[in-house]
Amino acid sequence: LDQRQLSQEFQLQYNRDNFQAIAGLYYLRETVPSTQFAFADDLLALAGNRITFTRSINDDLETTSKAAFVQTNWSFAPTWTLGAGLRYTTEEKDYFRTTSTFSSLAALNGTFAFTRKDDWNAVTPSISLRKEFSDRVMGYVSANRGFKSGGFNGRANS
Repeated sequence: LDQRQLSQEFQLQYNRDNFQAIAGLYYLRETVPSTQFAFADDLLALAGNRITFTRSINDDLETTSKAAFVQTNWSFAPTWTLGAGLRYTTEEKDYFRTTSTFSSLAALNGTFAFTRKDDWNAVTPSISLRKEFSDRVMGYVSANRGFKSGGFNGRANS
């Protein structure tokens, strides 16, 4: 496995009196190639003769994620703060997998390939209301929507 990842986030912040805001852009690029081998030479035999068997699996997953977001906080009274945010995320995954088998028995030789590319996106809002009862006690209510992109089952070879 040789995972490589690059991510970057840029932010603009605003802070004035009773209002704060932060807006930004986010980028992620990740590649995850891997190779696996399985050896089973001592498991199979035909008429007393050992049958060699090796399986190799090569995976290659690329993920690109981009997002834009804004979060605001407004202190509308001395101990009350209203917060609201919005994020747009788009994510793309490109997956390729091959499984190959090598054996001294020709019927067990073969290569199976699986490739899939898909993308997902979501708008995820958030809102909160906070009350500070003292320097040590605070209460809040919030509602948020989350997002997690999909994925692929590379083990589903036919």
